Amino acid sequence: MSATRKPFNSKKASLVRAHQKLEDLVREKYPRLIPVIRQRSAMSSYRLLCEAYANKPSHEAEAIRILQNNIKKNLAYVLKCKDVSTKNKAGLILIAVNLTLYRYADMINEVALRLFSWKL
Repeated sequence: MSATRKPFNSKKASLVRAHQKLEDLVREKYPRLIPVIRQRSAMSSYRLLCEAYANKPSHEAEAIRILQNNIKKNLAYVLKCKDVSTKNKAGLILIAVNLTLYRYADMINEVALRLFSWKL
């Protein structure tokens, strides 16, 4: 079972709090790790939002809002990361601007893949 097929639940949004606690712990002694923690936090939120979108949980709006806000907060750190693909950066930007906009872009990508058998 792939990560996008597992059921999404609001408990998974607690990962945002875990990253925040980790950041608080390392801030004084290892401040150079803060950007890495924030990148990881945003990317984790992105993956969970993709999972939520694939499972369409209408009752998890609060968890989805927490994840989206985390992406907005940490977007600048991810955009500076060379290890994140352009496609994922574009997805993160769309989510930060508007989750519905991301959903439409994802639908267009899926249609293009089916019709033309190519990836955007």
